[in-house]
Amino acid sequence: MDDTTYSGIMLVTTTPHPNLDEAEFNAWYDNIHISEIRARVAGIEAVERFCTEAGEQPPRYLTVYRISRPAPAILADMRAAGLSDSAPMLDMLNNPPTIASYDALA
Repeated sequence: MDDTTYSGIMLVTTTPHPNLDEAEFNAWYDNIHISEIRARVAGIEAVERFCTEAGEQPPRYLTVYRISRPAPAILADMRAAGLSDSAPMLDMLNNPPTIASYDALA
């Protein structure tokens, strides 16, 4: 992969809802959530997910989105994309998702 084709990254941390099986959470995230985002938001070039060891403090998962447009534009498009409701899948009360975005240095 040639990183010079990307203009930045977005880092998103998530923790599954405590009453949700992690396999169900991962199936939703991988097969529905990421697919929706990639279909509806231009400029997301690659997605990679990571997780901590079971039992470690939240957040449990990290998703890295490699983007080819400025991060603020990607985030605005994600908010406007009409994605399915993720609240039932995530621990919104104790560990809501966090998003950090970084544009490449010139």
